[in-house]
Amino acid sequence: METTVGSANWTKFPNCVYPPVEGLPGAPTPDTLEFKDPSLLRFDIAPDPETECHQAPIANAPVVMPVANSTALIVQLALDNGAVLIGKANLDQFATGLVGTRSSYGPVHNIFNENYISGGSSSGSAAAVGIGWASFSYGTDTAGSGRVPAGFNDIVGYKPTPGLISSNLTFPAVRSVDTNTIFTLNAADSKYVADIITMYDESDPYSKPIADNMTCTGIEAPLEFKFGVPREIVNPNLNLYMDKRLNDLWANDTGAKEQYLDAIERMKMIGGEMVLFDYKPWEDVAKLLYGGASVSQRFLTYGNYALDNRPTGAPITMNPDTDQLVDPTTYLILKNAFYNKATRAYADEWAINLI
Repeated sequence: METTVGSANWTKFPNCVYPPVEGLPGAPTPDTLEFKDPSLLRFDIAPDPETECHQAPIANAPVVMPVANSTALIVQLALDNGAVLIGKANLDQFATGLVGTRSSYGPVHNIFNENYISGGSSSGSAAAVGIGWASFSYGTDTAGSGRVPAGFNDIVGYKPTPGLISSNLTFPAVRSVDTNTIFTLNAADSKYVADIITMYDESDPYSKPIADNMTCTGIEAPLEFKFGVPREIVNPNLNLYMDKRLNDLWANDTGAKEQYLDAIERMKMIGGEMVLFDYKPWEDVAKLLYGGASVSQRFLTYGNYALDNRPTGAPITMNPDTDQLVDPTTYLILKNAFYNKATRAYADEWAINLI
């Protein structure tokens, strides 16, 4: 497996033994494979002299999980094909967030500007690839965690169809929609890794059999195509964009608004026909990611711990004697999920089906 070798900065676990580097030129610590999180073992890894440091608390909180006695399938498949494990990366607490700032280990900064967020929740996994510490890494995706940080750090985030890649021994967030993801510098590398780890796994109840015969043939892109623009931002004569709604859409971010309008014009220039659609239903459904009934699945996993350790206003760290253990925003998301009713689940399902 091709690797990008750099200088990994592993400081949280100073007693760990670095993996062997035979055959990897140049660096004392090879950069090949990064897994999501130093504190939340989203992927179980069986202990041995090389990975004893993976016995860590879960979810950026001092709740120690039993030491894994087996290794997640997608991790093992990568290792069997020549990958070298260099560590596990930071992430949003309980994998709940799209920002990369809700962590007991501190925020993960954007690789281009430390004043900008990295996106989350698989923030550290994306940053490790973007900065050149790893040639690929794993994350998970429930509400965008495998795509948002990829976009913010200018790399590729590959989210497969749920069930295509095994979630065996992956710590769940919303189990029914969770998907393991791959971060790489380009699409070709994502395909390379995906080809290795894509397989049916009988131990994963959500795994799906792979089609025996599926041939994909490339076609030339049509000279004309249609693209959608929210009806709410365009005035009736279709040549003037309404500033107020645009400002609302982009939270008064002038730069984002200008780039969006520029993208519309570029799409027209290459043959695109602008088609208007009602954005409101999509906006409402997007809010279900952290405000809908599915968040109750997060509560089943770690909600009681969050309620038992409600925020105190102190800094968020791993020290229960002096500091708070649960991020305030994460706490609010889980607390509200506790009160969801069964009727809410059906209402959310209908809203999704309507679009």
